[in-house]
Amino acid sequence: MADFEVVGMSASDALAWRIALGFKEEVVDVSSADLQSLFTSPKLLVPAPGVGKFILPFWTKVDYLFGTTAYTGTGDNGVFRSWILYDDIEVPTGTDISAMRRVFAQTESAITYSPADLFASDVFVFRALAENKSVVLKSEGDYADGDGIAQVTICYRIENLLTNA
Repeated sequence: MADFEVVGMSASDALAWRIALGFKEEVVDVSSADLQSLFTSPKLLVPAPGVGKFILPFWTKVDYLFGTTAYTGTGDNGVFRSWILYDDIEVPTGTDISAMRRVFAQTESAITYSPADLFASDVFVFRALAENKSVVLKSEGDYADGDGIAQVTICYRIENLLTNA
């Protein structure tokens, strides 16, 4: 788990609190081959939680280790936008620039950390789109040329959907 400091609280106590509050964390390694095929083969970050449940992301961190060549593509400014989102949801389009687009276009190693920016559907999503859906790293097109690697950390909870029972 990612470290944080609370005055007077040890790292093991902080971990115990996160677990008690129902937080889970996944750390996923993303290879150069994974990054080059994010459009055709989105990278699974959190598996689907089951019927009647959905994943509620709290924060994400992408740690990118630059290789020798930056990633390129034919998207915005020559680099595709990438997002962390529920599977089966289209990657948003428009003039905004995602944080990960900036990270993967770097010519040096970088980290991006965000409570919301990296999750494309953090404001409004239909229940049918969130229920029992995995969370993936996806791009609006396949990157090319790059050889860096990344590690994605996502902190989340599994929530129950309201039922008519």
